[in-house]
Amino acid sequence: MSARPRSLRRNLMAFFISVLLISFSVGVYNVLYYQFSLQEMSRLMTTSRQLWETQKNLNALKADVDQYLYSRNSTALQSYYDNYNLVLNDGTALVTSVEYTSHGVKMKNLGNLLYHLLEKGEETVSAKRNEQTQTYIHLHEEVEKEHRYISEYIQEIMTTDLKDNAVLYERMRSENQLRMTLSFILFLSVILCLLYIVFLYTKQITRPISQLADYADGAAEGNYGITVDTRQPSIEFSRLYNAFGIMLEKTRLYLDSLKEKQMLERELADQQIKSLTMSNALHAAELKALHAQMNPHFIFNTINIGAKIAMMQGDDVVCDYLENAADVFRYNLAGLNNASLEEEMSNVTSYMKLLSTRFGNMLHYEMLDKREEKAICILPRMTLQPLVENAFLHGVSQSESGGSIRVEIENEGENVRVMIGNTGSGFPPEKIKEILSEPDMKFLPPIDKGHVSGIGLSNVIKRLRLHFNMDNPLDIVVSDGWTRVILILPTALDKEEAV
Repeated sequence: MSARPRSLRRNLMAFFISVLLISFSVGVYNVLYYQFSLQEMSRLMTTSRQLWETQKNLNALKADVDQYLYSRNSTALQSYYDNYNLVLNDGTALVTSVEYTSHGVKMKNLGNLLYHLLEKGEETVSAKRNEQTQTYIHLHEEVEKEHRYISEYIQEIMTTDLKDNAVLYERMRSENQLRMTLSFILFLSVILCLLYIVFLYTKQITRPISQLADYADGAAEGNYGITVDTRQPSIEFSRLYNAFGIMLEKTRLYLDSLKEKQMLERELADQQIKSLTMSNALHAAELKALHAQMNPHFIFNTINIGAKIAMMQGDDVVCDYLENAADVFRYNLAGLNNASLEEEMSNVTSYMKLLSTRFGNMLHYEMLDKREEKAICILPRMTLQPLVENAFLHGVSQSESGGSIRVEIENEGENVRVMIGNTGSGFPPEKIKEILSEPDMKFLPPIDKGHVSGIGLSNVIKRLRLHFNMDNPLDIVVSDGWTRVILILPTALDKEEAV
């Protein structure tokens, strides 16, 4: 059973506390060591300074005694008492600060000698003040002897202390070298220990991050099936790895669902393309079938009317009639490829001449080309003729007195506007809306078998939509007794570009 991971915060706190404790321990050791060394040096300097101060005060006291004995000067007496107090303080300090060592005994003896010297000095000064000449001379000699003895004793102590201090200094120097070596070793050990601790904790932090970066690189390369090990040395990294594993799993599932969705959409698109291809093929077959079935009644009527004209009006009229019929037949049989607007207009003119010859004054036809600049305009073949034929069949022919058909062509911006209008009965508004939204043959009356083809308004709308990729290729407007079919045709740079 694996140990439960600890918190990264707890590990970092333990690391910083360890560093602080080790650094504090090394600092305390160095402070105590240098404090001890300073105390030793201070003790040596204090003893030497005390002896030197005592010797100085003692010499000043002896000089004041001599000065007073020779001159009996009050200033010298005052200086004597000042130095007397200093020497008394020195003696008291030497006697009270007793250490039970050979050096301490010597210092106490020196203090007692100073007391005795002060007594002798006081007796000498008192004898001088009382003018006891023999007495103060004798006492002065004793003071000088004791002064010399004390000075020699001080020098002896200082010499002894100097020798002892030299030995002590050498010992301290050896100890200092040893302690410095030990301190350096301890400092180096602390540095190595800290480096090791830093390495451990850095590894504990950077290793999971590096491993997580490797997982992320694998995921970036598209490998979402990585098994993420959530067993990590800290709680925070365990949670992070667990969240990353969940994210990878969800991403993998999402991508799998996207792939399935794309496959389904691709299959659906393929089916739609196949369906559209089949629909276009069926539509093309329908148009070819419609185009191929040129109405035999129209051919019969055309030939029959030509024979009657030949009998009644002569060769010229028959010649024009038959030429127009030939042009219509030829254009109708040219196929279902595209044609220019001028070709469509020429075919409409030939067709209308046939109708005009046939119906005479009952039909009035005019074509107005208002274009100032005639740009190339390509459209499906047999577009305008079915519209004109529809205008005659469902408009003009429905009136006993006949009617008019007008074709107007003009520029409208970069496009060409073609209007085919006829008099007579028009479509009701609801039928127009129905035809333009869902054009179908069922909305139109049956085509007279005596005309060119079975291509009606519905097929024209469908072909224009496919050719120009437009939802509304034409519009139907009924007003003022006229039914107008309006086409807005885009222009092209050349015929090959439109085809």
